[in-house]
Amino acid sequence: MRKALVGVLMLTLSLCAYAQLSSGTHVYWYKATTNAYTLQDNPGPGISAGAFVHEGKIVTANNSSGLGYAGKGFSFGSNPLDNQGWCGVFYSANLNDIANAGGNVTSAYLRGEFIDYWSANGPLCNAGPVAIRCGVVDVSFGVSMWGGPAAMPDDAVWSDLDPMNTLDYALTIAGAESTINYTAPAGRPAIDGTPLLGKQFMQVDVTAQVNWILNNITDISAWAIVCLAPIGAGSTGKASISANENCSGVDGGATPPLAEYWSTDGNTAHLLCVGNLAQVKAENASAAVAGKVSLTNEPNPFNPTTNISYNTLGNRGALKVFNSVGKMVYSTIVSGKGSKMWDAGNLPSGVYFSRLTVGNSTVSKRIILIK
Repeated sequence: MRKALVGVLMLTLSLCAYAQLSSGTHVYWYKATTNAYTLQDNPGPGISAGAFVHEGKIVTANNSSGLGYAGKGFSFGSNPLDNQGWCGVFYSANLNDIANAGGNVTSAYLRGEFIDYWSANGPLCNAGPVAIRCGVVDVSFGVSMWGGPAAMPDDAVWSDLDPMNTLDYALTIAGAESTINYTAPAGRPAIDGTPLLGKQFMQVDVTAQVNWILNNITDISAWAIVCLAPIGAGSTGKASISANENCSGVDGGATPPLAEYWSTDGNTAHLLCVGNLAQVKAENASAAVAGKVSLTNEPNPFNPTTNISYNTLGNRGALKVFNSVGKMVYSTIVSGKGSKMWDAGNLPSGVYFSRLTVGNSTVSKRIILIK
């Protein structure tokens, strides 16, 4: 009898979880309706009417190993000389929400409007093959150090997501690793040439990566999708999209004229998914709680003890401390309002991070041990 009741309870909980999921087209696009985008425009995004739009935080960033440059935006591939090795990362807070647990997609595409012009290092888009090393990476440490996705800056770069590793072809991938043979389209043929990709959107099939994320969501996880290209391995094609989450113009407002683009603010990086996913805009609930859950450390700097004060609003939370390379050095469960004395007498001087996780909300503080 007891086993039967447990089975019924588990089935009920499962049905409750799945009841939050809605079948259809889901768009993960930061501030899309806030900025009044017409997502059905064609030329333009060409997204069907009636899609569920999720406007939570998105972070994109890129890095060129060949140029030694890391910044905001999203690119992959090289110029015709095959000497750049651009790599890009895409993180969506809404996709990572625990409400999506149990969800699945039949298709998922990473999309954005092409940036079709030349920089000092050649074309931002040029025709050719790119053997993308695609997969999912763990960025939970960086997101938690900011105090959760809502606290991350709109111009965040890779070091904000993962300060310990380099965004390059050798990056460790957590799961869903695959090779995507992408053929980049031809952009304008010269710095003063006619644009060929105006109002066109790139899309890369990341169905396997999105499903992997959906199958590995926890209440503290943060997974991002990466598209990695090597230097000197035949990736002579290159694709760049307008991915400015600070909405400051296409590639910071640089030339060519905005009239060539669908977007006027450069915020076009998004995921287009078809499947069973949560409707809930979790960023709203998380922001409300994040504004009240608190964490402080006194003294700071300290030697060798500090008092970690917290307020979980009466909920159960996890209080942890990490060193500068992400290794957990202290962990305890807390509830309500109180404090814990942390003794770091057996640890070396350096920067540490305290983190309080309550449900889907996380707050974090930087603390310094000086001996």
